Amino acid sequence: MFDNWSRTQMPSIRSGAMAAGGFGGSRQGVVEANGMNDMNRQYGQALTSMYGNDWSQQQGRNLQQQGLNNSYDLGLRSNDLQNRSVNNSYDLGLRSSDLGFANLDANINQQNFNNNLAGANFGMGVYGMMNGMNQQGINSGTQMQNTPLDYQKYFTNSANATGGMGGSSTGTVGSSSNPTMQGLGLYQYGSQNGGGMNNIGGADFTKYLMNGTM
Repeated sequence: MFDNWSRTQMPSIRSGAMAAGGFGGSRQGVVEANGMNDMNRQYGQALTSMYGNDWSQQQGRNLQQQGLNNSYDLGLRSNDLQNRSVNNSYDLGLRSSDLGFANLDANINQQNFNNNLAGANFGMGVYGMMNGMNQQGINSGTQMQNTPLDYQKYFTNSANATGGMGGSSTGTVGSSSNPTMQGLGLYQYGSQNGGGMNNIGGADFTKYLMNGTM
């Protein structure tokens, strides 16, 4: 712009003033001043436009930089979020594993309890069976103990029925009867039939009366 003024417009004004015979006059000065004013105004406009363009470009660059910064921050936050998600998944996996082990322990404890309960029930069953066997043994012993007395009652009733001594053929001798008296009746029965004590065992019969065996 300055070169255009100094090489084109200024020489043209001076050439015109010389042709008009007014070179160096006031009119030449006015024309040159106006030209200088126009040049300065154009300078101002050019600088304004240049500064405006630079400001706009700077704003664009700032906006672009802000976008890059935002993208960078967003990337960092995304990475943080991803890391937190991974950590949460890891923690969830650990808690799930702990829950699985807790359930396993609970199942084992329940199984042990069931086994102990089954063992206790089995022991109670064995104890009950032993009690039943003991009771059966008691009953068998009682029956064996009562067998000689039953034989004694049988012989006594038979003797009484045959000899007519101490009862009828249809009567029974209760547990409160006197075995000695019954033995004497049987002895009398043996004497009347000619055999006496020798016919029914003698001393063996006395042993039967004392011990319940012949």
